[in-house]
Amino acid sequence: MRELVHIQGGQCGNQIGAKFWEVISDEHGIDPTGTYHGDSDLQLERINVYYNEATGGRYVPRAVLMDLEPGTMDSVRAGHYTEGAELIDSVLDVVRKEAEGCDCLQGFQMCHSLGGGTGAGMGTLLISKVREEYPDRIMETFSIIPSPKVSDTVVEPYNAVLSFHQLVENADECFLLDNEGLKMAVAFAGNSTAIQEMFKRVAEYFTAMFRRKAFLHWYTGEGMDEMEFTEAESNMNDLVSEYQQYQMPSDKTIGGGDDAFNTFFSETGAGKHVPRCVMVDLEPTVVDEVRTGTYRQLFHPEQLISGKEDAANNFARGHYTIGKEIVDLVLDRIRKLADSCTGLQGFMIYNAVGGGTGSGLGCLMLERLSVDYGKKTKCSFTVWACPQVATAVVEPYNTVLCVHSLLEHTDVTIMRLWAR
Repeated sequence: MRELVHIQGGQCGNQIGAKFWEVISDEHGIDPTGTYHGDSDLQLERINVYYNEATGGRYVPRAVLMDLEPGTMDSVRAGHYTEGAELIDSVLDVVRKEAEGCDCLQGFQMCHSLGGGTGAGMGTLLISKVREEYPDRIMETFSIIPSPKVSDTVVEPYNAVLSFHQLVENADECFLLDNEGLKMAVAFAGNSTAIQEMFKRVAEYFTAMFRRKAFLHWYTGEGMDEMEFTEAESNMNDLVSEYQQYQMPSDKTIGGGDDAFNTFFSETGAGKHVPRCVMVDLEPTVVDEVRTGTYRQLFHPEQLISGKEDAANNFARGHYTIGKEIVDLVLDRIRKLADSCTGLQGFMIYNAVGGGTGSGLGCLMLERLSVDYGKKTKCSFTVWACPQVATAVVEPYNTVLCVHSLLEHTDVTIMRLWAR
């Protein structure tokens, strides 16, 4: 099992982490005492990703919870250079113990805030130390971006900008959450150039304070150098510039007007918005439902492609024979849509790995897309096979054969277990 070590630091990080464990324990049927009271074997299948099984059948979260004493001044200099540095060795010992107890450690995830002293200062210090000791393991962070509308701590922009540099250097993946919107329901996660607006907001406050050297003595008095602020500001501006480099022409005014439609829709000369998608199946039944359904006028007829003979739940038919006969037509339609884009970011693929078409033809298309669009992002939303739902006996063959292509030819794969 590929285990994760969870770390949460600071007041905000511990509050978020506590909710995380509350939700995940409920999903796995684990009560507050660590005892399993679930009603499905599926709840225990991958429980070792986040839990250690202790004596007596109790499940203990593989987590390290840390915070500095309540009287610690709320600034990054205390967390990174003084109080945090004094405590870091003790925290690392606990992290090592959890990591060494894993059979196949996948990586670490950190919940923290970039506005507070412990989350920003000690949090980034711990991330850098863990990176030194485990350079080949994944480091993922869930980082809260401060906002003056939520907190009145005046030095939060300093803490955040100083932390960004550490995250860029030492984290593999960062989920940045705006503190203004934490109470809102979120149902989508993505990498968008719109995140630069949060960076710009923090940078604006940082620059206004740093220009006047406001509160700078709080940090230099603890051993920091003013050049660290200058370097952090430069790195922040470089980060914004990099997102602007990949920004589509239609994104120049983030969140304004109807330009966001261009992410998924193409606008015709008549002002109609047509989904930028291709639907394909080796047999016509499912695609015909779209052709005759409620949204039949939404899609262009050329985007709906179907054959006459299905893959019969056989990866080889989808990849090597029946699917191979139709793949050139599919790719031609995909190229037509891609060529009409002004700033193509990548491709999203929806498929199931249990069936013949989804696994065989799906992998074949991914391989061809990697050849034609090697530098573009390929993200797949993949339904995982489950014997409780489907009766096709060869689904395990199709699934394992498909996984190889997903590893080789996708940048991100989001898997959904198909179960009752």
